[in-house]
Amino acid sequence: MAENIIGNQEEALLNGKIGEPNDSEYDQTLFGKSYVLLHHAHSPQWTLPALGSAAALVAGNSLALGNAVQVIPINTITSPFDIHFLNALTVTANASYELILYSDSACTQEVARTQFSRSLTPEAINGKPIITGKHDGSGEPIPANSGIWAKLRSTSNGAGCTISLEGHNY
Repeated sequence: MAENIIGNQEEALLNGKIGEPNDSEYDQTLFGKSYVLLHHAHSPQWTLPALGSAAALVAGNSLALGNAVQVIPINTITSPFDIHFLNALTVTANASYELILYSDSACTQEVARTQFSRSLTPEAINGKPIITGKHDGSGEPIPANSGIWAKLRSTSNGAGCTISLEGHNY
């Protein structure tokens, strides 16, 4: 007769770490992590907005944030997602910039913040790594059907840029 070598508490702890086969990207279990690898790491990368439709941002004066601009409309991405890269396609002035991304139109739920600069060579800043997460710091992906808004600040009053974002779905 086989002897039970682990107690009920240990079995519950072990099951909590392994999880259930239907766990999603939100579950911190072995099955949840496998879901992320299968659905996220192997999903095709997207770039939004489409070529020719980049979002145009303008910084405020005296390092103030400019107005919010919608980069990805609500309901465009219908599964949870995250953003991996920023493409600053045109940058209007030799300056330092800070870009903040939000997942709500009121711009209260920040999902990423990054800085970049343009020097004497006015080339695009393509593929700058940026890592997004749900605004609560949990590291969870941005919920499905969320829109993305951006604000820009710069060391040059009224400077601007056009951007697109690259990411993956879960």
